[in-house]
Amino acid sequence: LGFRGSWARTSWNVGVFRTDNTDDILFISAGALTNEGFFDNVGRTRRDGLELGIRGVGGERISWFVNFTDLNASFRESIALPSPNNPAAINSEVLVSPGDALPLVPEQLLKGGLRVELSERLSLGADVVGGSDFHMRGDEGNDLERIGEYFVVNLRGELRVSDSVRVFLNIDNLLDEQYETFGLFGEADEVLGDDFEDSRFLSPAAPRAAWLGVQIDF
Repeated sequence: LGFRGSWARTSWNVGVFRTDNTDDILFISAGALTNEGFFDNVGRTRRDGLELGIRGVGGERISWFVNFTDLNASFRESIALPSPNNPAAINSEVLVSPGDALPLVPEQLLKGGLRVELSERLSLGADVVGGSDFHMRGDEGNDLERIGEYFVVNLRGELRVSDSVRVFLNIDNLLDEQYETFGLFGEADEVLGDDFEDSRFLSPAAPRAAWLGVQIDF
């Protein structure tokens, strides 16, 4: 269910949603390596939430937008799932209760951006992306600490040399935010050696990076 409208030089939208799945399928990690596992039916799941968006312009040279999503993705029935490398597992399984959050799904997402035309040829912009923390794959029972909260700032610049030639500069993760984008459990000592006992495998996000380029339209 949603609504949208506009006021002056601003437009907006708001929506609420609910999706119920029966015999939903998730990937279950199993084995010493992080990419080993299988797909399994996990019963009933639900995803419901709220979406908000607003965008506008200021004069002829400024444009901006903000989008926000609040999402509750959860299991809707009791089930036992394999997770042999989870420290909280009992007999190599984790117990899932109705209301437990689905793994790898953040509850809040935020995106926003601003673009300014400094002249007819030069423009600068910035965008931000943020997400709340989430449970790792293999922690479907929500027994361990979450990971992954982040807030990233990106910059954009463009110089239009002519109608067909543009020079651009992009800087991603300007503040060099350090966070993880993914997590699961494995047998670290089997992969990395006996000195590694932590069963968590985390994927780091990309560090600060910049690109300078030229775009030519023929």
